[in-house]
Amino acid sequence: MTPTDDEIAARRKAWFTSLVTERIMPMLDRAAEVAKRHGMAASTRIIEAEHRLEAELTLIIPGLPPRARPPRLIIYLATDDPPLMVEYTGTFPGIGATGGFGAEIDYVQAHVNELEEKIVDFLDMAAGGGTKLTEFPR
Repeated sequence: MTPTDDEIAARRKAWFTSLVTERIMPMLDRAAEVAKRHGMAASTRIIEAEHRLEAELTLIIPGLPPRARPPRLIIYLATDDPPLMVEYTGTFPGIGATGGFGAEIDYVQAHVNELEEKIVDFLDMAAGGGTKLTEFPR
């Protein structure tokens, strides 16, 4: 018997829920520790937003302009393949018109084996680029 669309959606959601708790949040927690060692405040959380489960890493970086949105990485279940959506939003150093702070929004779908690279890229961008925070544990 072929599963219905609702059954497929429920299976995908259950798979993602397990992935968040078993793999994604531990990676985000490690990324937060790396960021803290580089002078940033960092927090992670799992939230239900827009009727979906999201894993989130937020960084408060030194010198962030007042009222600027901090860098935030969000991972959630995509609607097709690759199965994960990785979103970067916020204000990042070194990307403004004159090299100062600038806003950035980026969305990319990814496979599970690409998550670590996406997290390292986010950390690098939040640190001003060119740092490739290599001590991110694998």
